[in-house]
Amino acid sequence: MADATKWRTPHSFIHALGTGKHDLSADTLKIVLLLSSSNFETLALDTYSELTNEVATNYGYTQGTKTLANVTWTNNDDGTVDLDADDVVWNASGGAITARAAYIYNEDAPSDELVCYCILDSTPADVTADDGNPFTIAIHATGIIRGTRASA
Repeated sequence: MADATKWRTPHSFIHALGTGKHDLSADTLKIVLLLSSSNFETLALDTYSELTNEVATNYGYTQGTKTLANVTWTNNDDGTVDLDADDVVWNASGGAITARAAYIYNEDAPSDELVCYCILDSTPADVTADDGNPFTIAIHATGIIRGTRASA
């Protein structure tokens, strides 16, 4: 299993969160896999449609359709906020699934706003699940995003 990088947020996410475009406790969050040739590291991106080179629909992967399960957005007593969800699994079938990064977007926000991404192997290198094996993104025990809540 490869060690992924920490999840990173595009510039637009923090602003959108502050203006109410996201209700992370109720909105539908989706996750996609991207190839090494994608523009995922461009922090000026705002929407899912701006991402390039998503893994093709094939071998157990379908573009743009995987919903994060059991998403929680928590305002903690210590002044932090947490975004968490269950691990994500695609089952490779008929061939291998290969990706460099994963990106989460908010299907319920205007224009499918981007939330955060991670590089799946900190080397960085592609990660592959061969035919018959799961392609798993194991969410860290501390969740996807942990940040400090702004004070009034």
